[in-house]
Amino acid sequence: MENNTKKTLVIGCMDRRYNFVKEVDNENCVVIRNAGADIVNAEQSIIAALQQNPEITEIIFLPHQDCAAMKYVDGVASDGTEQNGLLAPLVGEFQDKEWEDIEELYRINSDDGFARLRDIVGRATEGTGRHIEVKRRYVGKRELDEQSEEAEGHSAVVIVEPFDGTNEDIAKRLGVEEGGMYVVQLLNADDVKQNAALLYELREKLHLEKVTLLEIGTDKKEYKKLADIAKKEFAADFPEIDFVQVPLKSAQSTRHRHVH
Repeated sequence: MENNTKKTLVIGCMDRRYNFVKEVDNENCVVIRNAGADIVNAEQSIIAALQQNPEITEIIFLPHQDCAAMKYVDGVASDGTEQNGLLAPLVGEFQDKEWEDIEELYRINSDDGFARLRDIVGRATEGTGRHIEVKRRYVGKRELDEQSEEAEGHSAVVIVEPFDGTNEDIAKRLGVEEGGMYVVQLLNADDVKQNAALLYELREKLHLEKVTLLEIGTDKKEYKKLADIAKKEFAADFPEIDFVQVPLKSAQSTRHRHVH
């Protein structure tokens, strides 16, 4: 029987305030989240998602205002701060750019990311006859602040397997406040290493108290290997780590509601 299910790939930031999966019409989502909704350092995860999910017909890119990762880039450019070697790719994206203020940098990140995303999709689908619609929505600070309540403590949740649950779903499983939870979702080892380094650099600015690796329980070898890499990378940087495993059956049954 032919599978006619269509999927949506959602690409956004790890920001604790944005539960963006709620706005997607399609229940069949693949989600990628990293620091800054940075396309360069999510490229391999995007390619992996497209290869593993031929049902993807739509991509929604969600860059935003008031971004901690872009503030980090702005700080490096302003005072010449020496960055971690793993962060060089992020900072290097903007070394030939000029901006008057942080708001302009947010827009540069949005415009450049969107152009790069369309290029990635073009290369990935060339000669295949496959059509993927690429969309973008720029999210402002006011909207972000309206979507989430401040929490006393902040934590980061790292997911390296396909999971389409909302922030609310994840928070309930972990027993933490949704408003204090940054979420990183990636499908490639290099992307994981890059974001582990950036989370470590931003730990004080984000007031991170712990990092949790959420293991969905997928039986595919590539995800188990990626989980091992994530454990190693984050354990090296953060003194306190929680490892939580969620049964795959439970994880798959979470996305049954939408808020538009």
